[in-house]
Amino acid sequence: MAKHGENRDNELHIEIEAVPKINAQNIDYANYFMTLTSEAANAGILSESEILSMQSQIADMLADNIWQYNGGSSTSVTTEIAADLIESIVFILDCFCISAVKADDSVLSNERCIEILRAKAGVKNCYPKGSEYITQLVNYGKDLYNKLYINKLTIGIALYNSAINKSLAIFFNKYNARFFAHRINPSTSSTRFLEYPLALSRDIKDYKGILYVNEYMRYLMLENEFCLIFGIKDVQRLIKLYAKNGGFNVNDLKENIFERIFTNAFFSVFLDSGNATLFIKREQYDKIAENFYDNGKCKDEIAISDLISEHTYKLIEISKINNIELQKYILKYKKIFEKNILSAVQRNYLHNLITYDEWEWEEI
Repeated sequence: MAKHGENRDNELHIEIEAVPKINAQNIDYANYFMTLTSEAANAGILSESEILSMQSQIADMLADNIWQYNGGSSTSVTTEIAADLIESIVFILDCFCISAVKADDSVLSNERCIEILRAKAGVKNCYPKGSEYITQLVNYGKDLYNKLYINKLTIGIALYNSAINKSLAIFFNKYNARFFAHRINPSTSSTRFLEYPLALSRDIKDYKGILYVNEYMRYLMLENEFCLIFGIKDVQRLIKLYAKNGGFNVNDLKENIFERIFTNAFFSVFLDSGNATLFIKREQYDKIAENFYDNGKCKDEIAISDLISEHTYKLIEISKINNIELQKYILKYKKIFEKNILSAVQRNYLHNLITYDEWEWEEI
């Protein structure tokens, strides 16, 4: 019991955690500004008049950008160019929001970002800050590109080589961070530019501009790192085997290399050799298949899922993959891979997923 005159408030110390009103799960990284302001409006943080003020500021910035785009000689552009200029403004605001939230690093980071945006002329003031962040991303991207270029796989696949040698080089040479910051292809509004597919292309399919390009390069570097675990000569050999078995030229390969390498490396773990390899003989298939079937019938989905998880972790372990980012990439890809295997087992074409070593190396 507290003594007479003692402050009872000292007896009880309760920490009240700040609870964000904005549901961060509803924020789309690829469309940050629009989804953030929409969530803030839904949460009652932004009023209708504040939303209208933001829209008015964007309209003013558009008028200014049109004037500057035309060199001060005209205030009109085509509908297509106007749409691009608006999208570029919104993308730059996306980048501001991303940078502001990263800098805050708290549960209320989204709410605090909104406080900055809702201030008088807040959107206009945040626009140059978003541009500054894009400049930082471009500088980071150039360093990333140099590393990617130096460590690219030496393989004769047109799409892969074109993405690194041509498309990415063009991007950094022509990227217009002022008027067309959202574009992936700096020459046109088309996104069909970096056509070499990634294993996790769907993760970044909605990203724009430098955000997309940087993530594309980061993902590709992780894929290259995995492939090179097995040595470039073995990678070259497996690709040639895959092409020869499929009856086409290596140069014409449209598929992702990481997926081909990962598939064979994963199935080789079932052969109990103590290491992962890229080369599997057709006669070894039964030893692999017996893990997925019981008396000719496919195992249930839970059993197969557990099996895939177990051997994916085993592949990471025996391949000595210590890069945490690469581990995360593999485990994220596992979710896609698992669906492919389950479908193959259920439809009885598991054997078709493997690239078999049926040819002598000298013949390839």
